[in-house]
Amino acid sequence: GGAVASRAAGSESPLAGACSEEDDEEVEEGWTNVNVYPNSRRSDGGGAGARATAGAGRSDGGGAGARATAGPAPGPAPVTGEATSQAEAGHAQPPRTIRGMFTNPSPAAAGKAKGSISSFFGASSSSSSAGPTLPNKAPSAFFGAAPAAASAPPTPLLNKVPSATSAAAPTPLLKQHPPASSAFCRAAFTGGASSSAAHPSNTPPADLPPPHVPLPPEYQDAWDNANVKLPCSPRHEALFGKRWWDVINAALAPPGKLRDFATLRVAIRKCMSTAKKQAGWGFGGSGEWFFKQLQALLEDDFDAEERESFFGTTLPGMVKLALMLPSVCPTPIPLLRQNHGPGSVQQEVLLDSLQIASLLANAFFCTFPDGPDSFPGINFWGLFEMPYDPKRSPANRQKLRCIIHYFSRQTLRLEAEGEAALTNRFVSFHRRGITRDARAWFGSVTPLGFAEVAVQADGTIEDSNPPGEPWQADFANKYIGGGVISNGCVQEEIRLAISPEGIISRALAEVLLGEDSGISETLLIVGSERFCNYTGYAAGFKFAGDHQDTVAEDETGRRLTTLTAFDAIHFGYNQYRNQFRAGLVVREANKALCAFRPLTPSDGDRAVATGNWGCGAFGGDAVLKFLIQWMAAAEAGRRLDYFTFKDAQLSARIQLLHRELLAANTTVGQLMHLLGEFKPGQYVKGPIGGGEQLQNFVLHRVSRQH
Repeated sequence: GGAVASRAAGSESPLAGACSEEDDEEVEEGWTNVNVYPNSRRSDGGGAGARATAGAGRSDGGGAGARATAGPAPGPAPVTGEATSQAEAGHAQPPRTIRGMFTNPSPAAAGKAKGSISSFFGASSSSSSAGPTLPNKAPSAFFGAAPAAASAPPTPLLNKVPSATSAAAPTPLLKQHPPASSAFCRAAFTGGASSSAAHPSNTPPADLPPPHVPLPPEYQDAWDNANVKLPCSPRHEALFGKRWWDVINAALAPPGKLRDFATLRVAIRKCMSTAKKQAGWGFGGSGEWFFKQLQALLEDDFDAEERESFFGTTLPGMVKLALMLPSVCPTPIPLLRQNHGPGSVQQEVLLDSLQIASLLANAFFCTFPDGPDSFPGINFWGLFEMPYDPKRSPANRQKLRCIIHYFSRQTLRLEAEGEAALTNRFVSFHRRGITRDARAWFGSVTPLGFAEVAVQADGTIEDSNPPGEPWQADFANKYIGGGVISNGCVQEEIRLAISPEGIISRALAEVLLGEDSGISETLLIVGSERFCNYTGYAAGFKFAGDHQDTVAEDETGRRLTTLTAFDAIHFGYNQYRNQFRAGLVVREANKALCAFRPLTPSDGDRAVATGNWGCGAFGGDAVLKFLIQWMAAAEAGRRLDYFTFKDAQLSARIQLLHRELLAANTTVGQLMHLLGEFKPGQYVKGPIGGGEQLQNFVLHRVSRQH
C-alpha cells in the first residue's frame, strides 16, 4: 500500500500511479485452499476421536482422531509458504501425523482473469500449481463440484510436500460438511513412522525429571513453530527440578482448594510460567502482581451470592476444565500462520467446545508459555492487572464478568449433561488471504448494484439475525482480539467478550498481513455461541445478564454464526488525509473483499452486517469506509446490512450516495477512479468536514455524467 501510494503521488492518473508502467501483463490471481481439520473429541461411539464422514472423499485409517471419509480421495497438495519453497529446493520434510488434519489438493492451474469479480476468483500464473479458473457468476457457480475419484490416498498435512510441478486434481474450495445422517466413530492411533512422537523435536529432553502427573498415553507432544505450545507439554519450562504441568497441577488441584481471592491470586502467580513473572513484574514496574481488577470484581462488584457461586461452583469447574487439557487435546493444534507464498490461501482449524473451554480455562489461570511477538497472547494476566483508570477500569471488569459468566454456563452444562454437551458443538477458525492489485479494482466493470445495501441508524451488528444465519463484521485489530483481555472495550472487544469462544483465536492466529506484504489476510470464526447481553459502549460497557443463543446449528454442530475479522489501517494524529491515497484505498478494499467473500456457496445469500469499520479510534472516514465496503460487497456478490450506530446524519449521507450512484449505473472501477481523484481540503484534519467534502465531490462528478 505504501509503495502504491508513493507511486500514485507522482502520477497523473490514480490507476497509473497504482500500477507499474513497465508491467503490461494481465492481472494474475491464484487461489489455494489449505484446510486443516483437527478432529475434536466426540461422545457418540468408537475409539480415540476420529471422525468417519460419508460422502466427502477422505479415508484415513491412522492417527488418533483422524477423520475417515467415504468417497473419492483427492490427490496430495502442496503446502504454501516455507514448506513449498523447501520442496522446490529438494529438501525433505520430517514426517509427522496430525490428528484429523488434511490439506485439500490445490486446484489445477488454468487461465488468467482480469477486471471484475472474475479477477478475484481467477487463476494463478501458468507456472503455479494453484488457482482454478472460476466464472464471474453467482456464488454457486464458482464453488466446484466434488473431485473425481482417484486411487491415491490423502496426504496428512506436512507429511509430504509434493514438488511444485505435481499435477493436482480439482477440488471444492471448502470441505463438504457431512449430512446430518453421517455416522461418526473413533479410530485408535496406530503410530508408526508418521507419529509425532517419533519426530526428534517432539521428544522430551533426556534430563527432564519424571512427571508427577502422568500424561495420557494418547497424548502427542509438539513443541515447535507450527503448533500451539500447550501448558501440559513436557517441554514447558522444567524449572526447580519439576515439569511445569506438575507445578500447575499442584497450584490448582484439588479443585475446591481455591476459596477466596487471596488463594486464587497465589495459585495464578504459581501458574505464570516465566521467571520474570514469577519474580514479580506487574504494570508500571510495581514489582508485584496484585491482580487489582480481578480483586475489585470479586470483592467489590460481586454480591455475596455471586461470590459464593463463583468460588463454590464456577471456579472448581474451571480448575477441572484446565487440568483435563492433555485428555481433551491429545494431539497438536496447528497454528494459523502468516502466508508469504503466492496466490490466495485458506487455512482452517476446527475445535469442539470442550477443547475451547479447557484452553480458555488455562488462559484464565495464565498457564500458557509466552509466545512470539507476532502472536497476540492468550494469558489473562493483562486483564487482571490493568492499573486503575476511573473511565476504563469498570468496563474492563465488565468484560471479565462476561467471561466468568461463560465459564459458569459451560461448567453447569458439563455437570448437568456430561461431556457430550460440549464435544458435540464445534467452532472453526479460518485464516484467509487474497492477492489483488490496483488494476483489478480500477479496471473492474462490476456494477455497484450487484450489492444490495440496507442502511440502519438503529440496532447493532451482533443483534442482526437475518434468517437465523448471521454473518457479522468484527472490526479487528491486526492482532486478533485487540484489547479484549487487556485495556480495550470497543466493537471487537465487546463482540468477543459476549462470545468468549472466539478469544481462543488469539492462541491460534498470527498477526494478520496487510499493506506491506502483498497479501491481505482476514480471519473467520464460524460457530461461536453468544452467552451474554450487554449495554453501553467503551467506558459505558456493562454486562446485562445471560443470553440464550437461538441461532441454529449446521450438521457438524457449528452454530450458523460467522464473525469475519478484518483490520483497518490506523490513521493517527494528522494522518487523516493519507487514507484517500489510491494505494491505501486499494489495501482497504482488498481487506474488505477478503472478509466478505463467501466461505460456502450458500453464504452468497447471507447479508453481511457491518458498519463504521476502522473509524473512531482508528481515524477512518465513515463515508469513505462505506464506499470501500460497498465496492467489496459488489465484487463478492454480497448484500450489506449497514449500521451507522445512531448517526442519523451519516445514514442520510450514505443513503443519498447510494441512490445517486445506482441511478448513474456506476461500476466499481468508476468509483475507484473518483476516489483516486478526490483530494481533501488542505485544512481538513479529521472526519468532521472530510466526509462532507467527499460526498459533495462524488455527487458533483456523478451529476456531470448524466
